Amino acid sequence: GIDLGTTNSSVYYIDLLEKSGQPQFFKLKQWERPGETCEKSTLPSFCYLPSKGSFKKGQFNLDFYNCDEKSPVSYVVGSCARQQQEFFPERVIHSAKSWLCHKGIDPSAPVLPWDSDILIGSEKLSPVEVTSYFIRHIKDQWNFQFASSVSDYCLEKQVLVITVPASFDEVSSQLTLDAAKLAGLDPTKIYLLEEPQAALYSWIYENHIKEECNNSCRKLIDKALVKKKSPLNIIVCDIGGGTSDFTLMEMTSCHKSSYGYSITRKKVSEHLLLGGDNIDLKIASMIEQQHQNLSGKHFSSRQWIDLLSKCRSIKEKIFSDLSIEDDSQVLTRKYHLSLSTKEGGSGFFEKVLSFSLSGKDLLGSVLEGFFPECEKNQRAHKNKTGLKEWGLPYAFDGAITRHLSEFIGLNHVDGILFAGGTLIPNLLQNRIVKIIQNWQKSKPLVLNSCDLNLMVAKGASLFAANLVQKDDLWIKGGYPRNLYLEFTQQNKKHQESSSLLCIVSKGYSSYEPIDIKNLNFKLLLNQKVSFAVFYSNTRENDLPGDVISYTSEDIKPLSFLNATMEAKEKETKFCHINLQSLLTPNGLLQIFCIDSNSLDLNKKPNKWQLSFNVQDTAPRKKQLANVNPSSELLENQISETLQQIKEVFLSKKDKSFSDTSSQKLILNMEKTLSSEKSEWDIKLLRYLWQNSLFGLKTKRTKSAKHEAFWLNLSGYFLRPGFGGRDDSNYVQSLWEIFLQGMLNPNDGFVKNQWWIFWRRVSGGLTKRQQEVIYNKIYPSIRKGDATPEMIMAISSLELIDVKKKIVLAKQILNQVLGSSRLYLEQKFWALTRLSSRTPLYSGPENIVPPKIVEEWFDLLEKVGWQKFDKISSYLVRFYLSSTRLINERSLDISSQRREQVIKLLLEKGVDKNKLKTLKECLPIDLKDQSTLFGESLPGGLVLEDE
Repeated sequence: GIDLGTTNSSVYYIDLLEKSGQPQFFKLKQWERPGETCEKSTLPSFCYLPSKGSFKKGQFNLDFYNCDEKSPVSYVVGSCARQQQEFFPERVIHSAKSWLCHKGIDPSAPVLPWDSDILIGSEKLSPVEVTSYFIRHIKDQWNFQFASSVSDYCLEKQVLVITVPASFDEVSSQLTLDAAKLAGLDPTKIYLLEEPQAALYSWIYENHIKEECNNSCRKLIDKALVKKKSPLNIIVCDIGGGTSDFTLMEMTSCHKSSYGYSITRKKVSEHLLLGGDNIDLKIASMIEQQHQNLSGKHFSSRQWIDLLSKCRSIKEKIFSDLSIEDDSQVLTRKYHLSLSTKEGGSGFFEKVLSFSLSGKDLLGSVLEGFFPECEKNQRAHKNKTGLKEWGLPYAFDGAITRHLSEFIGLNHVDGILFAGGTLIPNLLQNRIVKIIQNWQKSKPLVLNSCDLNLMVAKGASLFAANLVQKDDLWIKGGYPRNLYLEFTQQNKKHQESSSLLCIVSKGYSSYEPIDIKNLNFKLLLNQKVSFAVFYSNTRENDLPGDVISYTSEDIKPLSFLNATMEAKEKETKFCHINLQSLLTPNGLLQIFCIDSNSLDLNKKPNKWQLSFNVQDTAPRKKQLANVNPSSELLENQISETLQQIKEVFLSKKDKSFSDTSSQKLILNMEKTLSSEKSEWDIKLLRYLWQNSLFGLKTKRTKSAKHEAFWLNLSGYFLRPGFGGRDDSNYVQSLWEIFLQGMLNPNDGFVKNQWWIFWRRVSGGLTKRQQEVIYNKIYPSIRKGDATPEMIMAISSLELIDVKKKIVLAKQILNQVLGSSRLYLEQKFWALTRLSSRTPLYSGPENIVPPKIVEEWFDLLEKVGWQKFDKISSYLVRFYLSSTRLINERSLDISSQRREQVIKLLLEKGVDKNKLKTLKECLPIDLKDQSTLFGESLPGGLVLEDE
């Protein structure tokens, strides 16, 4: 059993060849510090990325690593990595587990350490990679220790259970298995177990199965069951370093059970990113407030990283003191820390800032901030976003007890089991018990437990042994939530509306599939299909096949299910489908589309598995249904417009096509649709594209004018490459055009329209495709002969590696600062796009670090504003975009530099109202987005800011 914790990872195992069959913890060998190893019961979940040349080749190799001095390990995990936080905080990764469930980033993208500006772009690691390093460390040591002589004892051949929070959704669970696969394990042979269940397995063993078990707790449970004459409600309260996980269990007497009870998991909490890391943040905020009161300044980004590391140590020290000393002694103690003011570089002298907090203030902050007294059934305070430190979406309300109150609701709590390292101090456990007692006027029974840091791994090993020995599972519960697929329905007037189809209901536990038939779903074959997936932890009455509205607050978006449904017969374009859901023995859900027509044949039916999109779990770009255009438009208006477009490309009268012809067509379309081109919304644009230009790709070959006009109109109809439900398919289908190249490459107008087209649809391209375009344009940038359209196109590629963005920006800056005045407007537009704090469609992992942008400021200030007087508006946009406040310390320009920019812009006569976005965090509006895009965005497009 492996517990991959946010702060510590641990391993327990049961050797079934031994008669005792006792769980044993696996001593994890690791570096204590450079040059010194140790063996511990836990592996701190920290990863240190040392700089090249800072250590000897092979210095951090361990005897069980599959590497040597020629190919040394380039990272360090465990105690040494944790210790390096004190010296190199910007090179240490922590809380990787929390990033696996972050819906605002691509968990497979290199983003960690999140708050480092020393490591840039591909020098960083993805949350999946970091997690795989912890698993690989465990696997390599196990195989070295147990399987060196007997290969059957290797970890790959054991029954392996990895624990995950009960609130982990399908995407986060899949990412955990992806990490295991990256570490060299077979994910199909790994069982996933909810951490609260693992904790209860450990308690059952310690109190009912183990030979020297504690009978006193069992007697109290038996007594409570007799007295209540109904099932007992047991709450598992698991508060670790990153999450708070609550589970409601129902316990009844059962003489058939090997331990005398039947336990069913009834309810799991929502995913709460709230735990020990938040306490570190709270302590750090208290220290920063002291500093601000004295100096009037905030800490720099680097000081803040250092401060968090030291606050984590203070928290652990005070928690350790509470476990071995009287509370009164801890309350009177002072806890000290010091911070350097040096921001990097070398030097013999540096100022050291010293701070101290009393145990009373620290404990008061923890108890009142995270464990305050509250009313029964009180709901936690809600907001769209929580604290933004580390880029993680922490729970808005930090009061764990309010979240617990909301979860318990009107249920009576008969017993409580504590788990997770944050709850090791008895002071916190007693606080929670007292609060629950006040709610229900009776004290819940506290279920005695072993080491809170190890009980989850121990319980996982017991579950694994249960599987091998084919014993009845000690805890039952089934699938923890309802799942729904979004689909659209069309009425007789061709108007479409969205609804949800329940495909799995809470409690489903059979390995028999759930088949949903007679749906009348029709899907297009030979292209990617995508379903939006929603979930609910609380709805009780929805059954598979039920169609419901999703206006309810208790239904929330999860991710997308994708598949490419390839037809076996080329002439088949559509098929009607049934849906099938299946819970596999290792706890994973599989969802299939089945060709309903093939079910009648005496052969294997056509079947396609849908996969969760783990790269784009909650897209920042909102997708709109690709429905018919606005009902205000008459059908004959649409038909006439489509005919006007087709006549241009299908006419056999004359191959010639002039600029006036294209202008005339646009005017005729505007007249037919009774609106100007700029007023056409996204639904109309996509409908016109789908029913005209999409099928006219090959007709652009008639002449250079035809090619240019097709590119111009297609780019306009498809901009910005996302927003419509089928945009991904449309843009991907056009990639073959890029690979083919321009049909008339020597025509200047075609060249211009070519790069305008790819700028307009760049938001629908993959990272790899954007890199291909970058590599095509960059040589021209370097030589200085890129056209304005090429400059804007390459700067629109938001998904390319940050390092490449920096190189590109430096090339453009050098040209701007040189003697040439060529294309200054486009070059400053490019710098605005590259330095933006609010990307149009990519995530925060694609933002250039503020330290680099401030270096660009220095270069511009050296030549002075007067050089750019004629294009000052573009320079203003650059400063406004790059200095915009987003309340993310690791991405915001420093407060000192921000004040300098504000002063500069005021001196240049910039309106004070325009500077509001530099002083406070405000939502980005459509005007700002259009400026960043380079032209107006279509009406009806909503870009969600995560």
